[in-house]
Amino acid sequence: MKTLNDRIDSELAKREAELLSLMHESGYWRGSLSSSPLATAVAIFALSTFNRKKFSAEIGSGIKWLIENANGDGGWGDSPLSRSNLSTTLICLCTLSLNKEDERSKIAIGKAGDWLKEHGGHDFPELAESVKSHYGADSSFSAPILMMHALSLPEEDRKKAYLKIAPLPFELVLLPRVFFNILELKVVSYALPALIAVGLNIHRNGNQGSWARRLLRGFSANFAVRRLEKIQPSSGGFLEAIPLTAFVVIALASIGYKSNSAIKRGIDFLLKSRKADGAWAIDSDLAVWNTSLAIKALGASGCIKDKVQKIQIIRIRNWLLSQQFTKKHPYAGANPGGWGWTDLPGAVPDADDTAGALVALSLLDPTSPEVLDSAKKGAAWLINLQNRDGGIPTFCRGWGKLPFDRSCPDISSHTLKALALWKNELPKSTASAISKTISGISDYLKSSQNDDGSWVPLWFGEENSKKGENRVFGTAQVIQNCTGFCGNDNGLESALEKGLVFLRNSQNADGGWGGSGKSSVEETSAVLSAFATAGHSCDTGKILRGVEWLIELSERCVELPAAPIGLYFSSLWYYERLYPLVFFVNALKDFSSTV
Repeated sequence: MKTLNDRIDSELAKREAELLSLMHESGYWRGSLSSSPLATAVAIFALSTFNRKKFSAEIGSGIKWLIENANGDGGWGDSPLSRSNLSTTLICLCTLSLNKEDERSKIAIGKAGDWLKEHGGHDFPELAESVKSHYGADSSFSAPILMMHALSLPEEDRKKAYLKIAPLPFELVLLPRVFFNILELKVVSYALPALIAVGLNIHRNGNQGSWARRLLRGFSANFAVRRLEKIQPSSGGFLEAIPLTAFVVIALASIGYKSNSAIKRGIDFLLKSRKADGAWAIDSDLAVWNTSLAIKALGASGCIKDKVQKIQIIRIRNWLLSQQFTKKHPYAGANPGGWGWTDLPGAVPDADDTAGALVALSLLDPTSPEVLDSAKKGAAWLINLQNRDGGIPTFCRGWGKLPFDRSCPDISSHTLKALALWKNELPKSTASAISKTISGISDYLKSSQNDDGSWVPLWFGEENSKKGENRVFGTAQVIQNCTGFCGNDNGLESALEKGLVFLRNSQNADGGWGGSGKSSVEETSAVLSAFATAGHSCDTGKILRGVEWLIELSERCVELPAAPIGLYFSSLWYYERLYPLVFFVNALKDFSSTV
């Protein structure tokens, strides 16, 4: 009979080989995002708005996919594994109404309508208030949803519906970018395409505001559309995101802009983004992020050169270097030096992917001149992003009004690790700035820890928990990232110890970790990596039970099951097929290095 160590070695070798087999010959991991009912519904609606007859095949197969992937309660979630929610169910209902003559669509529409009556409201006014209440200050997503709903209504009801949608101030595109911050605009920076297109659509359909606003918006319309064309990437996809691009197409195509070049490029993007199953994902891919995660996993025990051939290491390194932004970003206005989540042209530099790339480069080739130069620029970019509270936001410093421009523990701790890894390799002036930044991050992490010892991440969640928070995953991330990099900060070390107690008390009955008593590969692996990194011998029993849970699952599964713990823009849930694999490899390599 195999011992546990034998089983670990066997499963780790198998999953490492699987991970390496998924690497592209050019040196990156593309991954595979889950199909999304929300993205699929919005994409179908966009194609139908533009030319229903021309794209009847794509529309038909997409509607078929939606019907087949409805939940048992009649609603839809953001992924096929997600519970039903108001926004996605409403959007899917709007899209199915395009095909209401079909018998299967009629049945699905009836079930979805019943779900909405119970969870959102009986008519447009009630549903509008429910949607606006869900998104709060962020009207960049509530307004497009309500616009789509209004467009799905009969002509006689449409005008009244539009009056319930708050106008978006698209005329602000006349102002320089700096005024967005000064005015504390309640639409986050990434939503500029929606601000322009949906704002113009609402204006043209009746909710125009005062006479002065009507005059200003009428004057701004053509300029705003030209601005939209200017910031559209060559791929045609705004942020490479299917829902955002589709909303732009719907908004402008429905008010007479079908011949506009931005709309035509948007349609081409949607057609190219369609998956083999007839559905769409929320984004094109997370290639840069997935590549950083894969390198971190393969190099978890410091022996990446034992597993990855020299020529492959060179290719991966060169690919990562080529993804660093070297010019001011035309869309986000961000300075050069950062990395985005994908190699596609719609990406925007962000702190998490920049930190991930720096960590990966430190494992691949920390001494070559080109890597050192890249690391210096990346470190400077992160340093300049730090907020006044000491934490690190996602995209830009200083907004602090909405989630993606606010400091968060997962990104802050990731940045701390990335900067700490490069501190002694970079010039003294940069090292001094790094020390100051790390000190601020440490203070932020201590102040953002919850009373129970946990930290709440921004980019990962747990659907069934309070507010969708994934405190297990967030706490594990902070501990993994900060252990060994506390310096003389005893307060941060104490905070990490408190975090370990939280994780110790959060183990499920089956030995794994995950929300609502349901363990997942991603969460269990993250916790095991945290325990192994912290080197806690007192947690040996819990660690062994967690490892046993992972091994048993791996032995009986051809493909490790993914959980919908990923959070995208506007809190859209997703799962990524690569996540369980990279986290599994990372955890077992961390564990193996400590026994």
